[in-house]
Amino acid sequence: MTPAGLRGAASAGGWLASAPPSFREAVLDRAVVRRYGPGEVLHAAGDEAGGMYGIAKGSIRLMLSAIDHGPYCGHLLRPGSWAGDGPAIMRDIRPVTLISSGPSTVLFLSRAAIIEIVGQEPDHWRHFVAGTMLNLNLALGAIADLMLRDHRKRLVAVLLRAAGVRSETPPPECRIEVDIGQADIAAMANVNRTTAGATLRRLEEAGLLKTGYGKVTILSPARLRRMLME
Repeated sequence: MTPAGLRGAASAGGWLASAPPSFREAVLDRAVVRRYGPGEVLHAAGDEAGGMYGIAKGSIRLMLSAIDHGPYCGHLLRPGSWAGDGPAIMRDIRPVTLISSGPSTVLFLSRAAIIEIVGQEPDHWRHFVAGTMLNLNLALGAIADLMLRDHRKRLVAVLLRAAGVRSETPPPECRIEVDIGQADIAAMANVNRTTAGATLRRLEEAGLLKTGYGKVTILSPARLRRMLME
């Protein structure tokens, strides 16, 4: 992918897509391209925050841990997603671990670059805060989904969120590949692996998705979303 293509992929949706062009260009002009192989760690929980990451190609697993359990895959960052903004701005330690699911390319915006951007235009702080609020709303939505009593709906909500279409309606014939396996899906939906496997098989038989080794292809996001409203 060309540098222009990487810039476009990292800003095609989500935070930067809704930001003013002047701010978007300020971020993209200062971001540095980094490439990772399958299983490579971008940063680990407890690391010092040197900057934030924008996903341009591939997908990144966001690993969560509590005081006495974990880590678990809590979310899948896809092209257009940005992460690490809060710790970078606050100069805090990383609360999560980011691991590349496969070959991936990210744009890294250093804390020094963030300070330079807002130093030149102080009003740009609110655009960084908008990105933080976007990620906060995503986390709150994930918590709300875990409160669904029906395990099938919890699993469907997890798949839609991992595919990046939990709150956005994609085209009816859209196919989305999600690079997570059944064990991660089970953990994210708070069900055991046997239940997750059986539920995925029923959804596959209904023509809603297709399972593969370490991935799930969603064949009908719109129909899956309708299941949550039943």
